[in-house]
Amino acid sequence: MGLKRLPFHYLYILRPANLMMILLGQVLTLLAIAPIGTKQDLITTYGLFILGTLTVAGAGYLINDYYDHVSDRINLEQAPRITAFSQTSEVLMYYLTLNAIALFCGGILADKIEYAGLMLVFPFVAVLLYLYARIPWLKLGLGAVLISVFVAATILLIPWIETLRRIQFLEHALDDTVWCFFFAVGLSAFWLNLMREFIKDIQDINGDKNGQRTTLPIAIGIKRTQNLVVGMGVMGALAAVYWFFMIYTISYGLAVLLIAVILGLLFFCRQTLNAKHTQNFKSLSLQLKLIMLIGMLSLCWLYVF
Repeated sequence: MGLKRLPFHYLYILRPANLMMILLGQVLTLLAIAPIGTKQDLITTYGLFILGTLTVAGAGYLINDYYDHVSDRINLEQAPRITAFSQTSEVLMYYLTLNAIALFCGGILADKIEYAGLMLVFPFVAVLLYLYARIPWLKLGLGAVLISVFVAATILLIPWIETLRRIQFLEHALDDTVWCFFFAVGLSAFWLNLMREFIKDIQDINGDKNGQRTTLPIAIGIKRTQNLVVGMGVMGALAAVYWFFMIYTISYGLAVLLIAVILGLLFFCRQTLNAKHTQNFKSLSLQLKLIMLIGMLSLCWLYVF
């Protein structure tokens, strides 16, 4: 393959829409948390973290597509696939380069904040994403949990870093109320992404069978997986109702967002019960992404507040 065609394929395989969602969530988190320090210091510190997050996530998408190329012959029949690359060494070179950038960012960040544990964050995530792509049985539920933990961590690690910075410079951490809010947002991101992973497993069931990857729908059946996702959706809606009654007198804007999330989840549950075809599940996956986007906008409330 000529080099001129490579950027397009890499752009698609690195999931730019998903990376933009991660970027948006982290930027909104930064606005909400009001970090201390000069503008230059903030750009350096959090710029390194965001760059590291995006590169390690992109590397995860790349290596997952590489080991899933058999399944993707069916799942992504009309889309660019990893088989577009001419050599395995070429794929691995890009994979290692992305992870090296993340490792470099983590090392500089750890030295800047004077906390050595930050050096281990990106390598640990990279290993988990590699194992998820490499070990077939991790597709059976546990892998979806790992991916969803990573999604939640992209938000929760920012207040953790800010806590370390405030302890270093101000000798006090973030307020417990602020942490509770971010924990609720992170838990919501985890829950919604877990639902989306199960829906995508149903969507890709034919390709996963072809690639001998045992996902949850293959193990327990499509209908049971649908019922599980509907149950999770109902639980998520009930949690949103609880938070609505907790805060509607404090912030009408946040209450409106919660109403949108509740209605979105109820509509999603109804559609999931009736879904039968691949296109239905593709639409459901997009619906969950939209609900996650609405949920992320709740971070604006803390910024205004």
